[in-house]
Amino acid sequence: MVPGRRAAPVLVAMAVACGGGDAPATEATRETLPNGATLVRHGALPLAGARRLTPDLEVGVLEGEAPYIFGDVRGIEVREDGTILVLDHQAVEIRAFDQEGRYLSTIASRGDGPGELREANGMVLKGDTVLWVQDHGWWTMLGLDPEGGEVARHPMHVRSYGYFWSGTVDDRGVFWKDTSHSEDEPTHPPPLGLVEGSVRSYLKSWDPRTDVTDSIFLGEATYRTWISQAGAGWRYRSIPFDRGDAIAFAPDGGAWVTDGREYRVTRVNAAGDTTLVLESAVEPDAVTRADRAAYVRAAVEMDPDGRAAAEQVAALMPASKPVIASLGVDGHGRLWVKRAGAEDEDPAYDVFADDGEWLGNVLLGFAASPVHPIVVRGDALYAVTLDEMGVARVVRAPLPPL
Repeated sequence: MVPGRRAAPVLVAMAVACGGGDAPATEATRETLPNGATLVRHGALPLAGARRLTPDLEVGVLEGEAPYIFGDVRGIEVREDGTILVLDHQAVEIRAFDQEGRYLSTIASRGDGPGELREANGMVLKGDTVLWVQDHGWWTMLGLDPEGGEVARHPMHVRSYGYFWSGTVDDRGVFWKDTSHSEDEPTHPPPLGLVEGSVRSYLKSWDPRTDVTDSIFLGEATYRTWISQAGAGWRYRSIPFDRGDAIAFAPDGGAWVTDGREYRVTRVNAAGDTTLVLESAVEPDAVTRADRAAYVRAAVEMDPDGRAAAEQVAALMPASKPVIASLGVDGHGRLWVKRAGAEDEDPAYDVFADDGEWLGNVLLGFAASPVHPIVVRGDALYAVTLDEMGVARVVRAPLPPL
């Protein structure tokens, strides 16, 4: 993931501003790295001119007609005509709504027949014609036409499960999924206290046209875990704020990757070559005494006997928090970098062109669920909100020019 030592830079100054023209300009420089990749350095990317997005559509109710009640949203996709597709993991259904939010049909539901689902938790729409659904109940990728008819079925090339499916299908029809493994030997019983290890991360691809599987090595990362006794078993605690690893797949293959600890994002192409490194002078927030105390309080609420372990974990927190919370790529191939911030702050996103040019930033002026990824299609952003009762709604917010 690290392209190597930097050569003497050739600097080209660029004044870049938000597409609307009223955001403060930021100066960026470009230089060529020894491997031929481009390093783009930006300033602090000020949020003073960021646009605040306001929803113009909300779909979902606490009580009412069944299609409008969502149990557990695991995927959103949008067709070119504005039709919104929502995958409800709990109901095992994919429902279609028109651009006014009116229910149209259920294009896939639970069952064992063609085009039916068992346990799906992710989907991606390609070419406005095939909806690829990850169904780990079948360990398959299921291809559906606009009416929900099955047009293809492939085995998952990476058998893994997460709350959301983190893979994709690129514009060539190649399937991608991130994966990792550790070569550390497990021990039983595990050692108590701080345990450090390493994980090797990869991007794994599979081309159904040639049946060729390939992988891209992203690097080796260290991790820290605090292990304490919990009755007859053990409790494993990660160290908060250690890392903010994130991946966003690009439509032409490859991905953007970051460990989130600093504002540095690397573009890896489908062949595994680093082609661009994006940096910004955005500074990390410090981990404060209040942050450590809040962690201990929350841990003790869940485990009243775990105060000593929680205090040990709090003491191991790094001095600063990650800068980046997540990455995403929209339907135009633009990179969306979500900044890490406090829970009471409006989520902030910086938007970049594929060549690293900063296009501006936006703030979400509504309480989007922090665990659900945003989806940007056409000229709108789609997100999930959860109210105080846990009721899920899918919202749409128009985008300013970028």
